[in-house]
Amino acid sequence: MMRIGMIGLDTSHAVEFTRAINKDKKAGAKVCHAYPGGSKAFSRSMDRVDGFTRVLQDKHDVHLCADIETVARESDAILLESVDGRQHLDQFRAIAPFKKPTFIDKPLACSVADAKAIMELARTHDCPVFSSSTLRYAKGIHGLAAGKDVSCAVVHGPVPLLSEYPGYFWYGVHAAEILYAMLGKGCQSILVRPGDVVDVILAEWDRGRTGVLLGYHSEPVHEWGARLVTPTGNVDGTALEKPSFHECMMPHVLDFFRTGRSPVPVGETVEIMSFLETINSAKESRSAVPVPLSRQE
Repeated sequence: MMRIGMIGLDTSHAVEFTRAINKDKKAGAKVCHAYPGGSKAFSRSMDRVDGFTRVLQDKHDVHLCADIETVARESDAILLESVDGRQHLDQFRAIAPFKKPTFIDKPLACSVADAKAIMELARTHDCPVFSSSTLRYAKGIHGLAAGKDVSCAVVHGPVPLLSEYPGYFWYGVHAAEILYAMLGKGCQSILVRPGDVVDVILAEWDRGRTGVLLGYHSEPVHEWGARLVTPTGNVDGTALEKPSFHECMMPHVLDFFRTGRSPVPVGETVEIMSFLETINSAKESRSAVPVPLSRQE
């Protein structure tokens, strides 16, 4: 039985991932240990950590640990779930020396600098890392671009903005993850047309490809979709809520835990963080011209 440890019980994802893993008796894995954590810089963390912690204790028999290091020591693999991505670098710094495969929930970090630092720690300690939004694996989205020559991808989804969190890193990461699932790494520049109701983001990719992201600012109705333009016609996909996004993603996480190989290239994950950072910068400056994507290499 693979023993999975969890860091950060301040998000509904902690409950959803635990439920998805522990209910599958054939998975050969169980969330056993956890460190509640919590971020004083983010009210949506501190307001919820106690409630989600009780659920994991009472309904899933998860043992609480006093610190991150104890969780890492007692586990075969780690789910780093802390809802505040600004904590991920410091938390991973404590995990990495144990060399346990670590899934870092969205966003990997809240800056390109932190994302690069996480990946450098992973290389230094030979600690496998995988990070992704669950939307990449949602039914109706996963595999949509497989075998297709996509010249343009148009993705839409909710992007509520919070005063306590850096812009698109909160919810924009979901739509960005879908866009990268369709086009892969290679964004060159971004032009943002901000609006009160919706942002229109036009991105130039390599090889003459184009990405469009429509980010809605209404309350987060969980509706995401994509349209792909290919030489043989358009292809549409909508993220279906059943099976749940977490259930769809979990087999990929467990496979990563067993093999140590991330299904998403590290460079692509870091570029997504650069994509989000560049959107935030372009929105703040209200640039009327395309902004080059900050380089990660």
